[in-house]
Amino acid sequence: MNRPKLTRKGQIHDNHSLCEAEKFYGNFENACYQTPARSKWIGTRLLVNRKLFICGIASLLFVAGVGRFRLFDLRSRFPKADVPVDVFGNQKTLTAFLTADQITVERLHYREKAGDNPWKIASYDRDPPILLNLYQSRMIQRIFARESTYGWSFMKSCAPDYGVLLTAHSKDTNVRVALCFQCYMFSVYDSEDNNAKHVNREDDFVYPASRMLAGLMKQLFPMDPEIQKLK
Repeated sequence: MNRPKLTRKGQIHDNHSLCEAEKFYGNFENACYQTPARSKWIGTRLLVNRKLFICGIASLLFVAGVGRFRLFDLRSRFPKADVPVDVFGNQKTLTAFLTADQITVERLHYREKAGDNPWKIASYDRDPPILLNLYQSRMIQRIFARESTYGWSFMKSCAPDYGVLLTAHSKDTNVRVALCFQCYMFSVYDSEDNNAKHVNREDDFVYPASRMLAGLMKQLFPMDPEIQKLK
């Protein structure tokens, strides 16, 4: 194979094409025998790629900065979760709930009489209590101890229709938690007085806790058609 004749760098003066020259010299040597037009094209392409790279980096930095600002902004809008105070009223009530020896559950039925307050246990008829086993009790305690169980700052306009009442029996006091599965609301009571006011400020429980609680209630009340409809 005849070597293409080169009078100066980048100019070919025989009948060989540029592709043939590339075959002869190989990729490395071809870098020294490029035509001026091709060199200009490569230089322009490198310049464009460099600009695109710089623009891409600048865009990523901008997006990261905006995302960080938005995250800080969202965190500043919502109050910090405080399970002992917002859910149980104080640390003492939470401790009593978590250290309870036994937990029972009762079905509640709202009487819907004029003047009855749906937030008070006295407004409900109650079925006989069912004693939870150790595994079920620990499951209940873990669910209500987690911050992720609650909606935090969800606003609801509905009134509760509590379907079940959980009672944690401890040495110091009994802590009761009423659950509404229609709008996923709850109330916590630190007194045996059925007319007592609930102590919690946070009153919304969300998925996956809502699904876990519904599944447990379906196990405890297998013959209750309303409970079996829970999801």
